[in-house]
Amino acid sequence: MFKDKAEIIYLDKNHKGVIAETAVEKDLMIQGFKIAEPKDDLPFDLIALTANDWSNFYKIQVKYCKVKNGTVMLRLLKPGNRKPYTDKEVDFFAVYVTDKDICLYIPYCEIPSGSTTFSIRIDPPSDKFFGGPEIHNFQKYLKMRV
Repeated sequence: MFKDKAEIIYLDKNHKGVIAETAVEKDLMIQGFKIAEPKDDLPFDLIALTANDWSNFYKIQVKYCKVKNGTVMLRLLKPGNRKPYTDKEVDFFAVYVTDKDICLYIPYCEIPSGSTTFSIRIDPPSDKFFGGPEIHNFQKYLKMRV
């Protein structure tokens, strides 16, 4: 389709957001979740509902990221007022890593309090002794918590 990178169009912030939300929605639906999108301006992008029990739902803020030096950097400030998200506003951050075409899910409770950024190592470092955190899918994480 594209002969070289020069032919690829520039993606602005809104296009990147739509791409990330679509990728995360697809990933969650494959895992068996139902998806709802808020129609108002809220601090989260999606609501994931468990298919067998609609009383369980999770507020998800979606982020679009690229790998840089083996890691992705997640910015944790709300657009506009640039204030950090709170545990009342977001249950999970979903990160669509465009270079790898994968979705990662970070529970809000695993982010250090007051953080404005969060880094996740994607590629193994040159140090072969590094174990690294396990990257798990959303469904597996929820099963681990129950």
